[in-house]
Amino acid sequence: MASKPSSNPLARVLTNYRGANREAAGRYLGELANRQRAARILNPTEVGGEYDAGRLLTTTMGGHLHAITHEDLRTFRQNVQLLGKRFRGGITAKAIIDLSLPEDRERANREIKTAVPMQSIGGRVHFITNAGPKSDVARHHVHVEFLTFSAAVSSPGPAADLVKPVVSGALKFDCDCGRHTYWYRYIATVGKYNSGRDETGFPKIRNPNLRGVACKHILRVMQQLSMPIIKQQIARMIENARENLDKRPKVLSKKQAEQIAEQQRAQETWKRSKVETTSEKRQRLAQARAVAAVVERARAAPAGKVTPRSVESAKKQFVQKAKTLAAMGVLSPKQLQTMLAKLG
Repeated sequence: MASKPSSNPLARVLTNYRGANREAAGRYLGELANRQRAARILNPTEVGGEYDAGRLLTTTMGGHLHAITHEDLRTFRQNVQLLGKRFRGGITAKAIIDLSLPEDRERANREIKTAVPMQSIGGRVHFITNAGPKSDVARHHVHVEFLTFSAAVSSPGPAADLVKPVVSGALKFDCDCGRHTYWYRYIATVGKYNSGRDETGFPKIRNPNLRGVACKHILRVMQQLSMPIIKQQIARMIENARENLDKRPKVLSKKQAEQIAEQQRAQETWKRSKVETTSEKRQRLAQARAVAAVVERARAAPAGKVTPRSVESAKKQFVQKAKTLAAMGVLSPKQLQTMLAKLG
């Protein structure tokens, strides 16, 4: 009798590790075939105005499903034009997270725990991530193309010193999940940061307002680019590219992949492991500084001025700020109790 697959997402993502490349290729071909058979795609010519109302295509523009109107087409064109002006080719990991939708960041933080760079060819890296708890697959495949990689390979100096401009520079990406395929691939194509097949069909049902930029799997990969263990892998990629001019694929051993996945699991509660925008991080740090200031004022108060009322006031301020931090996942209940005890 065949054993049931593990319910542990970190174990499932590395199941049949050697077959991951074949799996990714199979999904790509399957999705491409589905796209070629699709008959109800709104193509660029139709968005431009040459639309036959007899096709009876629908959209969710305005929040409800209805037949496409000329006003919808005008709005589609405006959205595409604004998007084209916004991006000039490539996008940074920081911008991907900053422009992402809150619900995608929340899903990335709650559901996607690991992103392993299993293979690299030049500056193109194939990451595998765990899938969400409701997914019918064990993992997803994210491909990232670092646009400054070739410059780093050719630049003098240790590879470790050249990693930062690579991971913080412009890149392109692709993911095999439905969210990217139906919500974001068109945006990536118009924005010129698409690393997979181009999508010319306007997302008239799923994302007619062209909101957001990346799925939860891509967001986890983008967040992991700032982590030391992934930076070490990028440095090795630069070294390999310098030593091997034939650009053969470099595949991570399963043992190395397991080590990366395990380290990511251990770092899951780290503040740096949270997918958050620049403004969210700034707010979190400000809240942390405010809490620290409350604690410091309580400690530094002259003995003669400390009264039960002042202590209770300090505790009240602290608890109020700490609850905000706890809601953001910054403080654990144990940390809160420890800090409250220090207010004594």
